[in-house]
Amino acid sequence: WAGDAKLAALTKCLADLSPKAQEIIRLRYLREHSPPEIARLLSRTVNSIGVALAKARVALRDCIERRLRQEATT
Repeated sequence: WAGDAKLAALTKCLADLSPKAQEIIRLRYLREHSPPEIARLLSRTVNSIGVALAKARVALRDCIERRLRQEATT
């Protein structure tokens, strides 16, 4: 199913992120912390957290799209 393929791709792509990016994604989406809360927890600026989240989301999107394309051709 398409949803299963997307979830599998997301899981694999999350594992491919750097440990720091994984931590920020985990804090934002699993623990539901706001960017200011994450900045405080990690002793970083809110802006740097926003930039890190944006980069991680782009990396995840690109990785997921690439994996789904590869799966469609196999």
